[in-house]
Amino acid sequence: MTLTLMRPRRVLAGDRGQTPPPRTAARAQALFPAALALLVGCRTMPPAAPSPRAAAVAEQAAQSAPTRFRALSTVTFAFLGRSFSGLGVVDVDASTRSFSVVGLNHLGAKLFEIEQTNGVVVTASALPIFEERGDFAGTVAADIARVYFDLVPSPSATAYPAREGTWLVEPAGDGAVERRLDPQGRLLEKRFRTGRRIRWSVRYSDYREESGRWHAGVAELRNRRQRYALTVRLKQLLK
Repeated sequence: MTLTLMRPRRVLAGDRGQTPPPRTAARAQALFPAALALLVGCRTMPPAAPSPRAAAVAEQAAQSAPTRFRALSTVTFAFLGRSFSGLGVVDVDASTRSFSVVGLNHLGAKLFEIEQTNGVVVTASALPIFEERGDFAGTVAADIARVYFDLVPSPSATAYPAREGTWLVEPAGDGAVERRLDPQGRLLEKRFRTGRRIRWSVRYSDYREESGRWHAGVAELRNRRQRYALTVRLKQLLK
């Protein structure tokens, strides 16, 4: 008697009416949770909260954010592997988008002077070493405006829960402005994003209260396009 061994038939993808081997099905079931987790992980934000939440957080922020003040502050620039600090008075009027700041070094020499009135930069000067990066004073003027203006999100912004507080996101130009506020309505972080790239960001910390308004003791801005950092430290609020 002759015994003939039959080779198992391969199941091709095009075979109709065929079911995958149990081992293949088990593998597909095992990979499904990982694929689902990958898709969820690609989200930049969790599901949006109802719009009334955004309006409530925005109203709370409007009641706590300062709009008009003068302060003695130190301003530090870090770029090209170097850092420069100046002490001066910062005068801010957010209602008219106006500010002025003059930075002096420890010898009393002027490092920079920037003034903006009604949203228009009228004075922007800096030492030649700063101008190695082009219109550095003009860039800093725009960044100081980002630090002190637009602290309050729109009531129509989209709200997302955060580990500490709430993210409020709203469209701006070719991207979106994202603000993270704590439960007291104080701004912790503000950043501008285009697609997946963050172009600039500001972090606020060490808050102090004055006349019912919260002033950030430290504001740290990172301009990723210009590759420099700007830090403003509040020394004293002036009358």
